[in-house]
Amino acid sequence: MPSTPQEPSAVTFRIDDELYLDVQPLGVEEGDEALAWRHDTSGFCDGLIRLREIGLQSGHILAAIRKHHPDIGNYLALLDKKIDILAQLVGTVGLGGEITPTHRVSLGVQGMSFDSTTALAPQSALALKLVLFPSHLCLHLQAKVLSCEAKGAGYRVELEFGQMDEIEREALIRHLLETQSAALRRRRDT
Repeated sequence: MPSTPQEPSAVTFRIDDELYLDVQPLGVEEGDEALAWRHDTSGFCDGLIRLREIGLQSGHILAAIRKHHPDIGNYLALLDKKIDILAQLVGTVGLGGEITPTHRVSLGVQGMSFDSTTALAPQSALALKLVLFPSHLCLHLQAKVLSCEAKGAGYRVELEFGQMDEIEREALIRHLLETQSAALRRRRDT
């Protein structure tokens, strides 16, 4: 079931993050068809998201196996790590080569803000490709420019995400929670 930015969300916080971001303006006709805009036809990003979801869903089963059969559990955990590495490699190849973060953003479930060298017209529709790190998961989203204000030699752009399917939404929420959790652990350890 698609979600909308107006829905109440259990995850309303924002995180500072670094990600790969490709922004493409959509024409008037494309912006009017926001509900029809979806992933590229390869389904590549969906496949990586589903693979990660399966890995996360099997985590509790792996923990139970480790408890009763530690050697088998350790072996299965190593296989899981191998699959994660292969997924990252496939993601790198599928995205056209080595992808590295290009933008520092403030990211939330409903939108994000970032610095840009290009002014974007408020209320304009955009097609976004985000690659989240370290998982290399990619999301193809539609967004609307809420504001674009001059900042130094560039602009500060605030975006609101459009319709997201449940897989995309869950992947984004999981990324936000994992990134926040890692930041809290680093802060605690220092």
